[in-house]
Amino acid sequence: MKKVRWHITYDANEKEFDHTTYHCKTDDVWATTEIPKSDSSEQNG
Repeated sequence: MKKVRWHITYDANEKEFDHTTYHCKTDDVWATTEIPKSDSSEQNG
C-alpha cells in the first residue's frame, strides 16, 4: 500500500489527530488511520 495523503486535525477539545490515507492499486482498496497524537507530558506504559 502506498501512502497517498497525510494531515492533522483537531477535535472540539483541541486534541491533535494524525490522519494517514493509504491506497492499494492492485485491489483498489483504500484505508485510513486516525491516531491521536500524544502530549509531550504523557508517557506510554
